[in-house]
Amino acid sequence: MLETLGYEVEHRPGAGEAVFISEGGDEVLFEQVTPPTHRPCIFEFVYFARPDSNLDGMSVYRVREGMGRALARKIQRLGLEIDAVVPVPESARAAAIEMSRELGLPLREALVKNRYVGRTFIMPGAGERRRSVRHKLNVIASEVAGRSVLLVDDSIVRGTTSREIVEMLRQAGAKKVYLASTAPPLRHPCVYGIDMSTRREFIARDRNYDEIARILGAEAVIYQDLEDLIESARQEHPGTLEDTCHACFSGHYPTGDIDAEALEGGRAGAAGVRRLKGAQGRRRGSWGPLSSRRWWLPACRRGPARFRPWVTKKNISGEVCLVFLDGGAAQVRVPSVPTGSGPRAVRPEKVNSR
Repeated sequence: MLETLGYEVEHRPGAGEAVFISEGGDEVLFEQVTPPTHRPCIFEFVYFARPDSNLDGMSVYRVREGMGRALARKIQRLGLEIDAVVPVPESARAAAIEMSRELGLPLREALVKNRYVGRTFIMPGAGERRRSVRHKLNVIASEVAGRSVLLVDDSIVRGTTSREIVEMLRQAGAKKVYLASTAPPLRHPCVYGIDMSTRREFIARDRNYDEIARILGAEAVIYQDLEDLIESARQEHPGTLEDTCHACFSGHYPTGDIDAEALEGGRAGAAGVRRLKGAQGRRRGSWGPLSSRRWWLPACRRGPARFRPWVTKKNISGEVCLVFLDGGAAQVRVPSVPTGSGPRAVRPEKVNSR
């Protein structure tokens, strides 16, 4: 996105790295405050990121292509009789294209998207999600009538959207509908910033694949294997990607401090915010996570406009700032900047970590 606005990327902050901006916004200091432990969110590659994005040196589009090839190999082993591959726009398209190539089947763009309807994943109510699916997608009946189709979606969360799409394809004349998910079954909520369901809402929770298929009205449901998903990202990483955050699939939370109360009480995202407030002790100003959620950006109130969504309410001088890292939370104290001294980089003094 920044590149399309004419910006050049000079530095991509790494895991455990904090960024401090001088009062005038002209100088920037990068400080490694904890040992780097990089666990990028794998679900960003599955669903949230735009296909033209590049996350940590990895092309989202090419990672999704890898997901499609891995899933196609799994489907080949099942020996299903399929006539055409149908992607659910937009996130699943790159994977579906590779699946059609790997399987030697035609790709049919049988679902046309209304671009003026928002993403149903984050809509609050089941009724609203069902109505939005019908408003959002229209089926080209000539592409599915009398055919056994492989419907490819990026993921299956509550099952509301998938169930409506399967029903729409059957109403359009599809003979059989197999549903493939480029992600593994979602069974655990995210507490790191994604507004996701509580565990009770996930369709895959406490159900096997046959039960899920019956609920969705499909002949079968085929999920990606977690290791194949991680490997799809690892193959595109320019260096060595040891692991990712895959808590929503595996239930393994990399920070190691998630308890049952955080998972069961209310929205998962809200639980994560409460946990962060507890780590900070008390809230100082307004904070907001960046896209990778590995670090938080403290900046002065009079800083550049592009940083204002993440600035503190007070001047940065002497402020104690919370930095959110993969390994936990750390507090750093920024020394006072003399008034009228002009913009300059300041070196933080680490005062507490946990």
